[in-house]
Formats: sequence, structure tokens, C-alpha cells
Amino acid sequence: SGDAGDLSASALADAPVVLLGAPDAATAPEVALLERFVRARGGSLIVLPDRVPSGPVLGLVGRGWRERLEADAVGDGPLRATELLVRRPGGTSEVVAGSDDLAMAVGEPAGRGRVVVVTAMDAWRHRAVDGDRFDRFWQALVADAVDAAGPAVSVAVSPSVVTPGAAVVVDVLVR
Repeated sequence: SGDAGDLSASALADAPVVLLGAPDAATAPEVALLERFVRARGGSLIVLPDRVPSGPVLGLVGRGWRERLEADAVGDGPLRATELLVRRPGGTSEVVAGSDDLAMAVGEPAGRGRVVVVTAMDAWRHRAVDGDRFDRFWQALVADAVDAAGPAVSVAVSPSVVTPGAAVVVDVLVR
């Protein structure tokens, strides 16, 4: 958010979530940076493709995507689309929006983080049908991604109850 500038480690330093539009334009160094952000740091990545993903980003979103075109907008809930990304279900993917028969967004764990691919590529064209629900969907998707990324700092003390003078182990995890 704000004036983050180019995609860099410093731009990602405090970010729990990254929204990536035009993922096929991401360079190999940018994808490597995003991969570290997701897998090692535990960040959440929301990918917003406008065509079938290709290039270096396939390391993050996986292979096997294909485009499905519909004559009329399909979908239930806040997202409707005529241009959809689909792939054979499997692995650890879960439907984030839509249904098992018509996934509008899918999420998959990646290391310590999570990658969400919005498969309703032209949902923005159909937002006027129910603009308020459309807006709330995006707000909720990002809020869920922030929650999934976890706190910036977590502290665990073991054991939780001690007697005076007893040893205590304190684990501090900085995202």
C-alpha cells in the first residue's frame, strides 16, 4: 500500500500480504523474492492473473492452468466471471471463493505462507451486479490473508508456570 515503489526486500519488510497483478510479467528475481516472502517468511500472496499464468511465476502458482470461457457470467456470491482459470484439483488446494464445482479463488499453503490465485479473471467487469458485496469480498480476502500471515512478532514461554529461580525458555519469532 502507499508508495511502496519497486518490488524489493525493503518494500516487503513490513507487509503481511502482497497482491500481484499481471503475474506473467514478474521477472525471475521478483518471483524469487516473492517465494522467500511466502515460503520462508510466512507472508500471504494473492495472485490476480488476467491470462493463463506463464513464465517464472509458475513456481508460485503451479502448472496446469487453462482458460475456460463462458458465454454468460457464472458464479455465485460476490464474484461472477466469463473468463476463468481452471486446473485439475488436487494437492493441498482449497476453494477460497465459489464452490468445488466452480472455484473463483483457490488457496494453497506454500512453506510457512499461503498463495491465493483468483481464478475469476474478469470479475471486475461484473462488479456492478452487486458492488457492495464485491467490495466486501476483496476486503475480507485481504483481511484473511493478513490473519493467515500471523503476527509480526510472537513470543512463547515454556513452561508457562514456573517457580522462582526455575529455568524458562523464551522463543521469539520475528516475521
